[in-house]
Amino acid sequence: LTLIFSVPFAHIKSDDIYSYGDNGSFSGIGDIIVWLRKKLSNNIGGNIIMSVQGDVKIPEAYEYGDPMKEQSLGEGQYDATFKLKFGKGFNWGYSVLDIGYKWRGENNEHDPLTFKPSDQFIVSFGGGYAVNSWLSIRGNIDWNKSIGDAEVSNELVTYAACCGVDE
Repeated sequence: LTLIFSVPFAHIKSDDIYSYGDNGSFSGIGDIIVWLRKKLSNNIGGNIIMSVQGDVKIPEAYEYGDPMKEQSLGEGQYDATFKLKFGKGFNWGYSVLDIGYKWRGENNEHDPLTFKPSDQFIVSFGGGYAVNSWLSIRGNIDWNKSIGDAEVSNELVTYAACCGVDE
């Protein structure tokens, strides 16, 4: 059983923010992610390892600004992901395949200006190679497919169309 915490530090610079009177850049902690992974099998065939992983994205380390005028250090809503993970080691490195689903929560930081991003199917393929004891080369290809259940409140649509981007 493996528990992982990810606490990203971000620096964001945007000409769009600058145009609304801010200094154009800011830094801080973004969305925190907590993972829990459990190995299910050492060999499902062909020396392939299988694990299951769940994670939760926690948007509590920053202040989520007006979505029409400010960029934030994260997405502002809770998300949860479930993945089946397959991995295989080779003499030269390793490869991994993830198949999963991401549930996206509703962002209600500026209620009634609310929105919920669409849930997603996730497929990821990657691998790596240890060049020596202190250097590894890793790569990954991700594919996310929206399932089309995004929601935007009527109040947010009206705010964006009427006055959200002109103030």
